[in-house]
Amino acid sequence: VNNLTVSFGGRSLYEDISFLINEGDRIGLAGKNGSGKSTLLKALAGMQPADTGKITRPSEFSTGYLPQDMISGGSNSVFDEAALAFAELKRLETAYQHIQSELERRQDHDSEEYFALIHDLHDTGEHLHLLQAHAAEGEIEKVLLGLGFKRSDFTRIVSEFSGGWRMRVLLAKMIL
Repeated sequence: VNNLTVSFGGRSLYEDISFLINEGDRIGLAGKNGSGKSTLLKALAGMQPADTGKITRPSEFSTGYLPQDMISGGSNSVFDEAALAFAELKRLETAYQHIQSELERRQDHDSEEYFALIHDLHDTGEHLHLLQAHAAEGEIEKVLLGLGFKRSDFTRIVSEFSGGWRMRVLLAKMIL
């Protein structure tokens, strides 16, 4: 974070602050209510624009933000809600199947369009492989069990759980 300034409601919360968080660091953030702790975390997660300054992170890093507010339950099962973390994976699987169908349908095996589809199929397949699509369900199960859910909870609807357990479902999605 370099020379970050964040204002909220006409009041400057931070002016020209700079700091560095290294891999493996464990950071605590303390302050009075209304002092801007959540605003700073939202800025770090890219959810709150800064007035000035810059926040940079390595391109292979991702940032998640778990809100402190109560979340609604939703009508998904615990497992299905956690699986939403893999929306990009599902999109890629659908695209892969679509490209396969398109290749099977076509007769122009020597055309540039056909070769482009083969190239797209290869790239999409490689992306799926890198994301370890085959391991997604096992990862969901491992994370949910690690957060204290029982296997019998996986099919229960999220809204059946208390707010704390619903927050764990959100945490699972962030971890996944």
